[in-house]
Amino acid sequence: MAATMTYTERNLVNTYAVLFNNLSEVCKAALADRLLKIENKVITASNGFALSFGGWETNQTTDEIKAEIKNNRKFREKDIIFV
Repeated sequence: MAATMTYTERNLVNTYAVLFNNLSEVCKAALADRLLKIENKVITASNGFALSFGGWETNQTTDEIKAEIKNNRKFREKDIIFV
């Protein structure tokens, strides 16, 4: 079964093609190299949910993270005037 593009995908490709026409040959070659090196990751139903949100690894507890966020808040005591 051959992969097909949606109308939106086709429109995006055409739009980028117009933009890339103005690039030098060196830039086009570098861009092509980068595009060919991109890994196509398949999102399945089993891992799709986990990939829909982010996180980070840390040694801090949740209470420490919350305290750090609260301590780094900066509030201005300035009136906001709407025009």
